[in-house]
Amino acid sequence: MKFVMNALTKDNQKNIGIELLRIVSMLMIVTLHCFNIGGILENTVPFSLNYYLSNFVFILVYGAVNLYALTTGYLYIKCNYRYTKIVYLWIEVVFYSVFITFLFFFLPQYEVNKVDLIFSFFPLLTNRYWYFTAYFLLFLLIPFINKGLLSINKQYFKRLLFFIFFITSVIQFICSGIGYFSVDAYYLNSGISFLWIFIVYIFGAYVRLYGIKSKNNIRNFLVFVICNVATFLFFIVNDTVFPMIKIPFKFQIFTYSFPFIFLGSLYLFKFFINLDIKKGKKLIAKISSVSFSIYLITVHPYFAFSFESGIFKKYANINIFLLLVCVFMFVVITYSACTIIALCVKAISNKLGIFKMTEFIVSKIKNIYYRIDT
Repeated sequence: MKFVMNALTKDNQKNIGIELLRIVSMLMIVTLHCFNIGGILENTVPFSLNYYLSNFVFILVYGAVNLYALTTGYLYIKCNYRYTKIVYLWIEVVFYSVFITFLFFFLPQYEVNKVDLIFSFFPLLTNRYWYFTAYFLLFLLIPFINKGLLSINKQYFKRLLFFIFFITSVIQFICSGIGYFSVDAYYLNSGISFLWIFIVYIFGAYVRLYGIKSKNNIRNFLVFVICNVATFLFFIVNDTVFPMIKIPFKFQIFTYSFPFIFLGSLYLFKFFINLDIKKGKKLIAKISSVSFSIYLITVHPYFAFSFESGIFKKYANINIFLLLVCVFMFVVITYSACTIIALCVKAISNKLGIFKMTEFIVSKIKNIYYRIDT
């Protein structure tokens, strides 16, 4: 998900780990779809080996969205802020929203009504891509957010992160399982909200300002693994042990704000930004440059719920290793095909001078703004 649209400073350009992280994160999202939209989790026999291992893999890839928000905070706390980036991104979102909807409209085996055709031109207003909707608002507020974050010292920043994490992650998790409290006490919507993306952005900004270097990068990866194992153990207790001993608690674990899922994402993020990659930089950067386009294709409702929906449900209970191989092949093929499509679309947009058009649009908006201001 290339939300930052080449917002790299000279220092950022040296960190190819960020580019590799985008690729891995998108692979994680496609894998995530295989298990939830693809029907694996719903169709595995409860308490079987497939049931537990499928949920464990699901946990491993669940923090992908957190990784993108962390990347945004990491890059944008120190970069040249330009509104042309968000306008270019909006044009790209509209293009894929309209193109994919019309594509499925002309395929006879799928039913697309005319209302959806109209709504496809307004993906921001219809929340077709919830992350982009949240990101759009975040992008507009970034100059003000950064001004506040850069005005505080490291100690105050750390206290801010601690209280935010404790209230919106730890307390939220506790509230989700106790009937006396609201399931969504802070309206985080399981992390699918502007508020959570804003919170994760702040953590990414802190990593950039104070926590970039790590003497033992393997430790970052080990912490990621430990956090996922801890999440899996919570899942077993919540899903198996509590009902068995008749404890009436049912906590929400599969949320982006779940403490161990978020911490796991944070340390995986630190692992990638500390990688020292020597070879394949150009290839990584090229593939990463269209990662957002892959997100727009694979998360589009008609692609996800028409093409991906239920594709693995018949195979949910086959040999677990064979199932994982099938998932891996599907993810690689889907990612590769979408990458080729996205690179072609990008080449065409460059030929048409789309980015120059965004500069023209922004200049006109600025003229209107300054007239109102005076």
